[in-house]
Amino acid sequence: MKNLFFFAVLFLLLLVVTAFRICYIYKLNMQNAENKILSIQEENNNFKKVIGFMYQNDGKKLSDKICIDENGNKKLLSEFCNIDTSTLIFNFSSLDCSNCINEVMNELSLSNIGNLLVVSDFNNISSMRYLKNKYSLKGAVFLKLDNNIGFPETPSLFLTNKNLIIRKFLIINRNDVILMPYLKQL
Repeated sequence: MKNLFFFAVLFLLLLVVTAFRICYIYKLNMQNAENKILSIQEENNNFKKVIGFMYQNDGKKLSDKICIDENGNKKLLSEFCNIDTSTLIFNFSSLDCSNCINEVMNELSLSNIGNLLVVSDFNNISSMRYLKNKYSLKGAVFLKLDNNIGFPETPSLFLTNKNLIIRKFLIINRNDVILMPYLKQL
């Protein structure tokens, strides 16, 4: 009888310990699930902000600022844009992530973009020429703009024309999976 009582108490003790372990594991899994849900919600909110920003800029007019091309000529931005066809503008700052810039420049060199303006706050004309030669962007025009066109600090691509109306605005992010399909549909 003593043995039966001992085994019954031992069984109940194991049952309680197992129940506590199950509750602890359940609580950890619930916390992990909550953290994953919050992370996914945060990613969705960031994605909505980026998408919203893209659409927010569609239809906006750029200010027609004076730019300096790789030959040292000063002209208005609109003078570099074609009236009949769209011009793709790649806008970035010298402070932007060099990996992002390199990725975009590589993709631009592989695509057949006819009218391409690369606009940045280049330090000097030789840095414009260096990038143009490095990526074999012979048809592209590199422009120095003393102050940003008015876009976020992140690199961006968009179409415009002589009227400087923005269309198909894209913010470039690191490891951007949208970039290649974006360039293919232009």
